[in-house]
Amino acid sequence: MNRLKILATLLAAAVALVSCYWTGNMGQGGLVIDISGITPKLEGEAARVYLLADGRLFSAGGGVPFTAEVPYSFSGQTQVSIQGLPVGPQYQALIGIGQLSAGVFSPFEYCKSGLFQVSPGTDTTVEVSYPSPINSFNGIFISSELMGRNLKGVVDAAGMNAYTAEEAKLHLAYLYYDDVLFQYVLSSDEAYDLVADPNGEGVGSFRINGLSDDGAGLTPDAFISAPSGVLPFYDSDGMRFLPAFSSALGGDKDILESASFLDGADYAFFFRRAGGLGGTRVGQLETGNYGSWSWVNLDVPGLLDLAVSDNNAYFAATGGAFALPPAFLTDSTPTLAEHRTSFSAPAPIVSLDFLPSSSTLFMGTTNGVWEAYVDEATGISVGTPSLIPGTEGQRIEHIAVSRYNPSVNQAFLSNYWLYLRYYGSVYEIPFFAVLPGKPTGMAWDSSGVLYISGTEGLSAVWVGAGAC
Repeated sequence: MNRLKILATLLAAAVALVSCYWTGNMGQGGLVIDISGITPKLEGEAARVYLLADGRLFSAGGGVPFTAEVPYSFSGQTQVSIQGLPVGPQYQALIGIGQLSAGVFSPFEYCKSGLFQVSPGTDTTVEVSYPSPINSFNGIFISSELMGRNLKGVVDAAGMNAYTAEEAKLHLAYLYYDDVLFQYVLSSDEAYDLVADPNGEGVGSFRINGLSDDGAGLTPDAFISAPSGVLPFYDSDGMRFLPAFSSALGGDKDILESASFLDGADYAFFFRRAGGLGGTRVGQLETGNYGSWSWVNLDVPGLLDLAVSDNNAYFAATGGAFALPPAFLTDSTPTLAEHRTSFSAPAPIVSLDFLPSSSTLFMGTTNGVWEAYVDEATGISVGTPSLIPGTEGQRIEHIAVSRYNPSVNQAFLSNYWLYLRYYGSVYEIPFFAVLPGKPTGMAWDSSGVLYISGTEGLSAVWVGAGAC
């Protein structure tokens, strides 16, 4: 395989473009990236260079991420010189090559280096991979209407639709074919403003922390996790809400996410908040008898994620992951000591999801994604975990396994890489091709479209639910 080289050295000359990003003496080292072999050759194309330092996107100051851009050119040697880099961090260079139009970068290839350090006064040689194509499957789409919006999460809305939300506004997003543009477009032209509350649903005081899917069939389309509790909503004939749902919940009501599963004739409904967990055992929500439900709300520090199977709830926590049975919700004096079953992976667990059809628990860790068979017949017994190849070395913040095609559509998200597991093969997509800012959620719809919400908008990858 051909290789390109990155030379780290103290050079006097620098590309003029780079000087726009770096000011002052930020350290003792310098970096020169020779990208002559991947210089864009067509008008409208560009190469963008990103630096990671100790696993974080490097900033030129003021919270603005560093990027160096190399425009279209016919020939000649092209180098990107970066001066004043701090000595000490472990760096990695990522390079995207693609179309640049009206400030929107649409990469179709990428390169990456291994980890390296900058040393003062010495030359360091770092290899960069030959450009690899970015697998966009059936297309990567960005919502122009939601661009720049700080979105709190995303959930499936059935079909080629998804719900996403700002702090006080709920949006319906969907893919459609534009007969004028002759292409698919990710649109969001329907919204409900909770503050304005145009339908008089009584939700003017609610704010949104996140969204959770109703995969268990509790009747609502989804649940809003709010600082004041849990708010179910419907969208069958205009937006409808159940603001009294968690009115009997006591204690800290600053909910981050929820999940439920059928337990006998009723549903076990669990929630997670930053410093605790709880839930209730409920029937179908159209009964409206909210005040009679008994809620559990316990303080538990360091909770990171929540997932459910058909039988139990699973929590990732800084103090160690554990599972809880539905009996926890109906105990007269619920305590973790009586009900929790601890489990672990080869690295600390930070995210979870469950595939009930094969009793498989997915554990996103600080070193990749691990999966294990879980025996729930006589309690909870997690088998020996196995690493999903290609995800090693990454801190996996989010996992999304499709409830429609769980063995086909699986997604794992680290800070700077999206890993798509499609029919058992793992595909890697760099952040600059798909992530709308810092990701806040992922969800699959029934057509095999993966929606990703973030602090700067909404994107979608149409992977497909059948054979490519």
